[in-house]
Formats: sequence, structure tokens, C-alpha cells
Amino acid sequence: SANLIDKEEVILLDNPFKGLNAFTVFVASTLEQEEDVVKELQKIGTVKRFPLSNQKGIDCSGFTGTVLSFNITPIQILGEEKNNLIKVSILLRTTIEIVKTKNNLMAPIWLEETVSLKENIPQAICETMEKLSKRIKDANLQEKPIFYTYL
Repeated sequence: SANLIDKEEVILLDNPFKGLNAFTVFVASTLEQEEDVVKELQKIGTVKRFPLSNQKGIDCSGFTGTVLSFNITPIQILGEEKNNLIKVSILLRTTIEIVKTKNNLMAPIWLEETVSLKENIPQAICETMEKLSKRIKDANLQEKPIFYTYL
């Protein structure tokens, strides 16, 4: 019989956050929800904010090559016009090199999602961020991570 390995065991063996201590952060949600995400990030590390709209142009000094994307979106259910569900997701992407072709590309390397009722969005953000925090702590970073947040 084949030895099966649980998905969670595989993830624990190879934490995608090892060696990463700076992240470019984008949040797709309402202003209030963006603030909730920033507050949770401040519990994990240092947050440096950059405006996405600026007369002088966007300051790109926070572009690290490692991106955390936060999305808070309604869930569409086939055959129903309205429902009360949302999904909070965090996607970690980083630049990888394809050795054979020497091409670089952004690849997703970790995803966490929480489904919740719309009235529980702050709790869903908190729960999802706790999973992120655990991953970062499990990576044994020597210093607090820096989140370059573009809002």
C-alpha cells in the first residue's frame, strides 16, 4: 500500500515563509476593511504605508518581489441572486526563475481562505490573519517582517 501524506504535513515540512521577511501588500476591499487588515498586520510586524494615488507617482521602494494579496469578495452561488457569504483570502506570490529557460515569473506559493457571513467580516479577517501570523512565526524569522502596504 502507498504511504499517504496529509496536505497539512507537506505544508509544515516546507514553510513557504522561510527566508522571507519583507512583503509588498495589496488589499482589495473597502477602506474600513483595509484598516482592519493593517491593524492585524501591525500585530505581526512593521507596516509601512504607500499611497496608490499620488501626484508624484507611486513610490515603488516597497516592491519586494514577494507579494501578499488580500481579497474580501462576495461568494456567488449558482442559481441565487443574493446571499450573505463572503470570502477572505490571502495569496502569497513570489518571483521564481525557470532554470531551463532563465525566465522569471510571479508564482502563487501559498493561499489561505476563510468563508464567513457578511456581518462577520472583521472576525473573518482576524481568523485569516491568525493563520498568516502562525505561518510567519513557524518560519522562525530572526526579526519582525516588514509589510510595505499599498492602499
